[in-house]
Amino acid sequence: MSQRTRLVILSLATLAILAAGLIAFRYVPDDTFITLRYARNVLRGEGFVFNPGERVEGYSNFLWLLIVVFAGKLGFPLVGAARTLSLLFSLGTLALVARAARPDDASEGASPGWREAIGTVLPSAMLAASP
Repeated sequence: MSQRTRLVILSLATLAILAAGLIAFRYVPDDTFITLRYARNVLRGEGFVFNPGERVEGYSNFLWLLIVVFAGKLGFPLVGAARTLSLLFSLGTLALVARAARPDDASEGASPGWREAIGTVLPSAMLAASP
């Protein structure tokens, strides 16, 4: 079995772990709703406020807020956009972690086996299993 096949099998197992976590922990944290309320008020022209007329900074994630506002400006529903973008960023993070964990091919003398494949995918699998 080739190294590529091993990585594909283990990557699919990692995605299955992520999917199981998304199904088991299907909730939206309260901090997300705070961000969505700020985004809704920005889209309504009230500015970056939780309650119109009260100028209090209550969000903890300004860049994420801007991304969600941008998705709302494009016409996407805020909750759906936040969930979809969160999933896409999670997948991107898992891919970056797997890439960072991959050993340098030039330094490998022998043909890589399951140990190397698991070592490459294990950090991503552990991250995917962490809700």
